[in-house]
Amino acid sequence: RLRITAAFAIAMAAVLAGSGLFLYLRLDSHLALSLDRELQLRAQDLAALVGDPRASLSRDTGGRFLERGESYAQLLSPGGAVLDATRPLGRTPLLSVRQLRAARRAPLYLDMPPIPGLDEGSRLFATTMTRRGAPVVLVVGATRQNDAETLASFRDLIALSTVTHGR
Repeated sequence: RLRITAAFAIAMAAVLAGSGLFLYLRLDSHLALSLDRELQLRAQDLAALVGDPRASLSRDTGGRFLERGESYAQLLSPGGAVLDATRPLGRTPLLSVRQLRAARRAPLYLDMPPIPGLDEGSRLFATTMTRRGAPVVLVVGATRQNDAETLASFRDLIALSTVTHGR
């Protein structure tokens, strides 16, 4: 009886661990997809701001389009010069020459390490648009901190339920 009970306990632990891993990976995938959609929508919203000759990303301090400390935007010329940017970014282009070329051909998503003014890594979306009749590349990004916190909480809940049900 002891062997059967031990085998059953091990099998149940394996099923719980496998189910937890599956759910964790699915949640991670859905959070990444949601962030990509959010970045696309933010770029669409910022297109109106970019098209207005009187507007500026650096002067948009009201948080209408970007959350301070969690998201950012940068406008690049086809040659890579920074035309406009939100405050924490400064004048250093976020995209390399190769990435800029790719973004000029098709919308581009990238995972970025921490950038100046933000402590954590982020995800960005770069797309071409027109400003005053000339092509430009709009880069919008957001930190992944909220997603990381959600995944950590979910991981903790899975671990807790495995320990609780494993008794």
